[in-house]
Amino acid sequence: MGTPFSDPRAALVLATGLYTDTRLARLRAPAQDATGMREVLADPHIGGFQVTTVTDRPEHEVRRSVHAFLLARNPADLVVLYLSCHGLLDTRGQLYFAAADTDRDQLASTAMSAEWLLERLDECRARRQVVILDCCFSGAFSRNAKGDTDIDLDRRLAGGRGRVILTASRATEYSFEGEALHEGGSVFTEALVDGLRTGKADREGKGHITVEDAYQYAAARTENQTPQRWLYGGEGEIVLARTPPVGEPGTPSISRVRAALAELGQLGPDDLTRLRAIVEKLSERGPTAASTHSRRADGTTAAARSGILLVYLLVDVSVSDEQRVRELDDLVNDLRAQVLKYSPSVRCGVIAFAGEAHLAASALDVTAPRFSHHPVSSRRSYTAAFTLLDKQSIVDIAALSARGQFVARMLIAVIANGDPTDGPPGWQRTYAKLIRKSPVEITVLCVAAGPDPDSDFIRDLVEHPGISKSSQAVKTELGPDLRAFIASFIANRS
Repeated sequence: MGTPFSDPRAALVLATGLYTDTRLARLRAPAQDATGMREVLADPHIGGFQVTTVTDRPEHEVRRSVHAFLLARNPADLVVLYLSCHGLLDTRGQLYFAAADTDRDQLASTAMSAEWLLERLDECRARRQVVILDCCFSGAFSRNAKGDTDIDLDRRLAGGRGRVILTASRATEYSFEGEALHEGGSVFTEALVDGLRTGKADREGKGHITVEDAYQYAAARTENQTPQRWLYGGEGEIVLARTPPVGEPGTPSISRVRAALAELGQLGPDDLTRLRAIVEKLSERGPTAASTHSRRADGTTAAARSGILLVYLLVDVSVSDEQRVRELDDLVNDLRAQVLKYSPSVRCGVIAFAGEAHLAASALDVTAPRFSHHPVSSRRSYTAAFTLLDKQSIVDIAALSARGQFVARMLIAVIANGDPTDGPPGWQRTYAKLIRKSPVEITVLCVAAGPDPDSDFIRDLVEHPGISKSSQAVKTELGPDLRAFIASFIANRS
């Protein structure tokens, strides 16, 4: 880890892409934008910020989050406020930022006004404030646009001391999400994140990236729109990030990993072997070898507690009725949201399985998992679950490496509804292979919602010699107690 920044740093990332008002188009970018911004700002090698993320929340929660965040700041703090959503105007021309429950006919009571936000920024004691708005404020003339009619942006954003405002476009331009990015983020945010993550925004090789550096890099790479910036009462250059470290000689470069991922497409056995070899080489950069580091009481090494904690929820959906599956929807969605709140260094994927297994939610985004479409089945194929997890974990670790994120350890939380129907030696071989070939330390938590936690099956899971000694099994029913226990278990290891 690099030397900590001398100044206190805090960031609030607000993103809304899902709206209850059907007149507000659903946006695919904000969830990706939030993930990318959170990663680079929170990374101790890059931004070094304490990051709070608020995604797809109703207006009252958004406003309370903003108010509490800004109110807690001190004069020496560097504050970053990032916002990606629809921008809307009322009949008087007042600007509002849309929340998940915004009603276009009732903006004053269901959306966050720019005037209110500026008042909170003025009240904030932090002398350095960076506001990044990836919203467009022009007419929705394209299906890729976000926003409403023209505004006098400069007039609305004026005020404050030591404040820098960055916007994705001019007042009369679209803020494109970008067809070429497919499921990626907005063009402007992607360019900002790329400049920080790769260090390319450090134009002069200074070893750090200022707000101006980041803006210039993103603006030069944003097509079809013209990003803007406004400076008010600045106190000199604001250092937004440090230039991230370059890989050691002989280590696969980030570009090599990206190229490998792009070439693989549908992974076959040979492709997975190639990708695994790249990931193992990358992992040599991080101090993950347990044999070279002392352990603490819970059995984890100090080295394994640095970097990204990659969490997978393996959810047994082998139930006899669809109502039970719908209950799992709510349970796992709430649990995953809790897990992601604990630390910016946590990523959480979800794999659902019964007779077969499928990826219900990727560890690389914040899309809510859904199990309701999974076929109801009484079969429990742990072979299918562990086979998919083996493949998916390698792909995710490689993808995070391509983003410059080092994965240090993995936690597998198995929510078991019963013993396997694919008995020995099938699932044991697959499980042993997953543990043996993993490039990172693994901890296993088995929540026995159906089987006896002292059964041979459960003991085989949590007592495997290749996993962390902090692995354990518990007996509990589906519900709030289960959410609280798993979230606490993960929080203590993040």
